[in-house]
Amino acid sequence: MTCCEVYLVSKPIQYVNCLGVMKTKSSNVRNVLFILQNFNDSEESTRKINNSNIGWDSVISVVNRSEFISQIKKLNPTRVYVDNDLHKFGRLLTTVNAKITVYEEGWGTYRESLNDVTSSTLKNTFIRMLSFMGYFNDFHGGNVNTSEILVYDKAKYASVHPEIKVLPFSETLSEVITTYFEHFKSVFMFEEEIFEGSFYFLMTPNIINNQVLATLEKLSSLNKTYVKLHPNLKKLPIKNENLVCLKGTYPSEILIAKLLGNKKLIKIYHHNSSSVMYFKAQSELFENYSRDPNQFNGLLNL
Repeated sequence: MTCCEVYLVSKPIQYVNCLGVMKTKSSNVRNVLFILQNFNDSEESTRKINNSNIGWDSVISVVNRSEFISQIKKLNPTRVYVDNDLHKFGRLLTTVNAKITVYEEGWGTYRESLNDVTSSTLKNTFIRMLSFMGYFNDFHGGNVNTSEILVYDKAKYASVHPEIKVLPFSETLSEVITTYFEHFKSVFMFEEEIFEGSFYFLMTPNIINNQVLATLEKLSSLNKTYVKLHPNLKKLPIKNENLVCLKGTYPSEILIAKLLGNKKLIKIYHHNSSSVMYFKAQSELFENYSRDPNQFNGLLNL
């Protein structure tokens, strides 16, 4: 008898994780992928995955998480893979009659609590109160309806939340990228850039503030600087002949995996990016240009 398992993706790197999981399934599992219209070119990526023969039985684009919940109830799945089980979405998941597996989403997965998620002290206090009362779950994997969490660093997660059932991915992120690189190139419209001369590589956060602009200006005054935009951004607010803006859709991790073998790369600059978690062996090539890098680096043991 064929069973149905569904996956939710809300940003490009999550597709890499979900594909790695799906490829471990037996042939009697019907695998359905849902892509949230939450990043640039998400609908085009959905179309390309649907037209590929990578193994998904169905690929569906949804506007929001509420629509995702509504759609999967019609499928009656045995298991649901999601990027988080937090707050309002966590409450929606309790209405689903299926096993819930949360897969690693980034460095936030390993945090003890995600209560302080807004810039408002009043809102954060309200969220903490609701979490204490059991209305909101405040860490990845802690929802009452979640069966398990799937991560790349099992020991690290278990040290923070020993009470939660935690499983490791069967392959590393780098292994999945290497195995399915041609597929990812097609899905995310990846164009292999010609990196000429010595260069810097910089990843932006989702907001270009004065600090980001100052870093860009400094680096571009020294060398050619290739800029990987956050998936939610379409362009840089400044122009400079030494700044080369790369397409924002494809995951930073795919670019980094290719760049690490380039002898002309000087350094990779990031702004509290989860990407560095997966390349600890090359940590000397990364520099965090956020205002408080020590707290972030300490969290990830960098």
